[in-house]
Amino acid sequence: MTKLCSLLFVTFLISSSASHADPVPVPTQITISNWWDVQNEEQIWVSPTAPDILVACWRDFRQGYRQVGIGRSNDGGLNWTGDTLINPANQIFDWQSDPTLTVDANGTFYLCVVDYQDYWGYDSCFLAWHVSNDSGVSWSGPHTVKDTIGPFFEDKQFTAVDRTGGSHSGNIYVAWKRFYDGGPEGQIMFARSTAGAVTWDDTLVIGPRRDASACGWPDIGAGQFAFPLVGSDGSVYVFWAGTYLDGAPTCTIGYGLDFVKSTNGGASFTSPTPIRRTYGNWGSVDGGIDVYNAPTAAADISGGPFDGNIYIAYANLDTSNTEFIDSDYNIEFIRSLDGGASWSTPIYINDDYTGDSATVDQFHPWLSCDELDGTLAAIWYDQRIDENSHFWFMVFAAYSFDGGVTFTTNHRISENWIDPDLADPPPYTVGGTGNVLNTPMTKSRAGKLAEYIGLSISSKQAHAVWTGTGPEEPFGLTTGQNVYGASWEIPFLPPRLISPPGGSSPKARANSVTFTWSTCWDSESDFYRIEIADNPSFVQLLVDNETDDNSITLPKSLFAIDVQHHWRVKAFRQDPNLPYDSTDYSEGTFTIGSGCCVLRGDVDHSGGLDISDLVYLVDFMFSGGPEPLCFDEADIDSSGAEPVDIADLVFLVDFMFNQGPAPGACP
Repeated sequence: MTKLCSLLFVTFLISSSASHADPVPVPTQITISNWWDVQNEEQIWVSPTAPDILVACWRDFRQGYRQVGIGRSNDGGLNWTGDTLINPANQIFDWQSDPTLTVDANGTFYLCVVDYQDYWGYDSCFLAWHVSNDSGVSWSGPHTVKDTIGPFFEDKQFTAVDRTGGSHSGNIYVAWKRFYDGGPEGQIMFARSTAGAVTWDDTLVIGPRRDASACGWPDIGAGQFAFPLVGSDGSVYVFWAGTYLDGAPTCTIGYGLDFVKSTNGGASFTSPTPIRRTYGNWGSVDGGIDVYNAPTAAADISGGPFDGNIYIAYANLDTSNTEFIDSDYNIEFIRSLDGGASWSTPIYINDDYTGDSATVDQFHPWLSCDELDGTLAAIWYDQRIDENSHFWFMVFAAYSFDGGVTFTTNHRISENWIDPDLADPPPYTVGGTGNVLNTPMTKSRAGKLAEYIGLSISSKQAHAVWTGTGPEEPFGLTTGQNVYGASWEIPFLPPRLISPPGGSSPKARANSVTFTWSTCWDSESDFYRIEIADNPSFVQLLVDNETDDNSITLPKSLFAIDVQHHWRVKAFRQDPNLPYDSTDYSEGTFTIGSGCCVLRGDVDHSGGLDISDLVYLVDFMFSGGPEPLCFDEADIDSSGAEPVDIADLVFLVDFMFNQGPAPGACP
């Protein structure tokens, strides 16, 4: 997070909303699969036609090699049945991996796996589809994207289906990374089916290799973790963790998020467009867990006030954390309101301390948007409760009720620690089929504690699946990776205090202070009370306001200079289907300093008034340059109008070049 100038006139310290005390009860954790060996890489979907029906899938090593497990619940996640592998009669080769899942508007589930031979060759695999028309009870298939295998290996496919009811409704989409035999770098591929995953159109290259010849290098691979998504108008997007290349002469290479878009149901796509740079792709966190900048995306197709919004979350290193620059991953979030033409400035979904000296990692996020009311939910792995070693982690969740503008206070949804030390399977004498492939794994699997987890929400009911470790295993064993899940009603959480941010200061403002907090429930039924006092007991309130907005701007004159003040916010909701209730207060502190202005017109805060101030102001107003550090110094015409505007620029130009009046004194 950006460090702000120490001269800023308001300093705030907000007590962390992510304390170790859970703000709401932790949902009941359900064991879905706990065989002796490893299970990971989970997905889950709620049936659109029967919200008590859930289907989940995962990668499964119970036979000592890669298979795919499937489970289902017919009571909203309270109990799970199945826990079976793909029927051998429906397998092409011996190994299956990288399971992904989706469902169409009619409740038909589609499972896609990489089905490949045990020697891992470049001519050894298919993308295979399995279809269930009875809510996961039985599956047909396999149906392959390509009819023949080629000199390449398919990897990390994700899937989507059009549920919009538009002209392309029912189309099924898949995107993936293709590795080529003989050394050419991989590309991002795409295919669509208009026939229920039974037959597939020809594959498209939507993410070609990057030409690096200007730097004297061979081509650079396009990236990985391609994630298809269908917007409310039926547009198809594919996002992926791509590569960044700043051409000659600098030839800087790095990582970033890229995407393409189709407006004709996946028949053709735009050229790849970069969204933003990312950091820490293919990194790791304490415990040896592999971490990526892989995007997870969701679209609002609810028809509600935020219909059409596109959302992306990803784990990213905080490069401003200079003390721990290589070990502070956070869950960043961006959104687009215009079909990908522009993207918001990133915010953090996680609400623990961030900035210099932050050491807690968050990683492997997943998003889901309620297709009935537009509620957006996120889950991720989080180390915050193991504050000493940052080794064990749990699953946390947060929600947005305002179209991704703010996210709620975070809360825990897993009951047990996830311990990387318990990630490897125990020694075990192989039984079972006697297949020569049925041999125990010996390689450490902590790094692969799920490259992805799963979340699906409907009607404010959330359902998640993830990889955990222990405590129970068959045969009395206590190690390995299991599939866990939880189902819960989205809670009414205390407000998350957002602005001014904890531990830092906002830009200095002349006349007012703005307080902002998270929206805690649907906009038609929520309102808030803010109280401000100069004492922690909130006796003799300076401010006692109610508002149906999630922010309030107050005159600076209400508050004494250099005195610590206390503020707190409480949320209320009222709905015909809900009891009138409220949350606990969330509390913070702030102190208003004596001011930052030394010389009005000194826009760059250098201590003098010269041409550099004019350049700074022009850059800010017209080129997206940094905001002036002190409002009063940039309020050159002394109007008090916020923000700084063209009148201030005209005043400064007139003074410098036309012998106009000098800027006035600081207030």
